[in-house]
Amino acid sequence: MNNSKLFQYVVLGLFIFFIIVGSILFATYRSTDTAETNINITIWGTLRAEDFSSFISKFFNENGIKYTVDYVERNSATFDQDLVEALASGDGPDAIILPEDLIVRYINKIYPIPYSTLSELEFK
Repeated sequence: MNNSKLFQYVVLGLFIFFIIVGSILFATYRSTDTAETNINITIWGTLRAEDFSSFISKFFNENGIKYTVDYVERNSATFDQDLVEALASGDGPDAIILPEDLIVRYINKIYPIPYSTLSELEFK
């Protein structure tokens, strides 16, 4: 066997060896980073805070969702003014639960959550 053929077999063997070792390492690698991304969501509404908190904790625990939801209960009489002032100052909530009388007023400024995301039955 000449030297060029021997060199080709050695190089081919090394490539095959590294491909196998790389595949094994890639398939068995586990990340040691256990830090979870914590996502904070602020929701304003006129519902009682106790009722909403029990719903959210039950829903998130059943579905394994890892969010932190801060619900702020607002007075329905001042909700409109509080929201406008918070949005103007840049400190507004991430989501709002509007009372029935304000839905029509905000219809061109809000994006309703479709039932494909959260069904009416799950919400109730």
